[in-house]
Amino acid sequence: MKKIVTICILIGLIFINAPNTTVNAETKNINIIINGEIQQFKTAPANVNGSVLVPMRDIFEKFQATIKWDAPKQQVTANLGSTQIVLAINSTTASINNKTVTLNVAPQLIKGNTMVPLRFVGEALDSVVKWVPEKNAVDITSSTKTVNEEVISSNPTVKISDVEQIKNLINANNDYYTNKDVRGFMSTYVIIKETEAQLTAHFAENKFKQTIESIEDINISGNQATAKVVRITDQKLRLNGDPLYVAMKLKNIFTISFSKINNEWKIGIFTPINTVQIPMEEENDRILRIYNLQSKHLQFRESGHIPSILSTIDPEYILNNNDWATQFATDNFKFEMIGFDLLENTTDYAKAEIVVLYKKINDTNPSSFEFIDKKTSVIEYKKFNDGWKISGVISEKSERILNP
Repeated sequence: MKKIVTICILIGLIFINAPNTTVNAETKNINIIINGEIQQFKTAPANVNGSVLVPMRDIFEKFQATIKWDAPKQQVTANLGSTQIVLAINSTTASINNKTVTLNVAPQLIKGNTMVPLRFVGEALDSVVKWVPEKNAVDITSSTKTVNEEVISSNPTVKISDVEQIKNLINANNDYYTNKDVRGFMSTYVIIKETEAQLTAHFAENKFKQTIESIEDINISGNQATAKVVRITDQKLRLNGDPLYVAMKLKNIFTISFSKINNEWKIGIFTPINTVQIPMEEENDRILRIYNLQSKHLQFRESGHIPSILSTIDPEYILNNNDWATQFATDNFKFEMIGFDLLENTTDYAKAEIVVLYKKINDTNPSSFEFIDKKTSVIEYKKFNDGWKISGVISEKSERILNP
């Protein structure tokens, strides 16, 4: 539980249900010009009901804005300087710095790509957006954002835009890491040795959240740069192949080297300066106690000993379910817990996602199973004077993995 693990890699992309759209067949001819330069996006712009939509990631990264994707809400949040934009798939309601605005056309999925309205994005980021009919083009002139003077005070010859790009790149790298966006994460590096498949597989096993505490000492010389970064990493790790996720918090201090390639800064190498493990004994003690409670509950259910089973459950929960004894007496299952992740962890309340294999014992041949189900459940727990108890099941889904 006290083992320090240092990892510097990232994760999984999001897929969204496709909306109904009306797309002009001639949209491939639309040109996008930003500050006099014709843009080449991976996906061609689309004319939807008279509005030009462009790939979400391409346009926000062109403005050096950082983006965060909320998969359950199908919502993107973009930040550039003091400006924050929030857009949601299939919604004509957006916000700029918490002020609600109405869009002519909602962001939507077109041929597998998340597309956003170009004029809204450009104007929200303080740019002038014009349609140029003779060029069949959208012409955008962006304004120059400023950064804190203290960041560049040590090197007054450095262009503000370079410093801002480096800060935005560091934040983007961190956001991609936390949001498990493999492609976004890989796009921030000059070279990265891991493949997309390797990164996706690695982070499917672990859970991470990172926060940038500070960015200091940005030094730029031509097309090379360095910066000192302090980052807090919250990790949930599985140790020794156990189903239990334990909590770990690290404070990492390191320098980053950067290279400017085709007018765009990319990360070169992370060089660790110091790593400090922040104590998590109290939180992990609760995790272990609740995990042991859940394990005992399943063991008691296998044995069919009703008093022991009921001793693991909140008395009020038992009173609301008068048929517990009948259910437990007829279970006839073997249970194997293969996943336990504490989602909430306070002094007297907790919530966990558990994954259990329900193996139905064959009545005529007890050494074999009639079927095996994998059940994923979200369970609530409360702390009483005599310890933690199961207090309810919030959700449960089952998947048959072995048929009769």
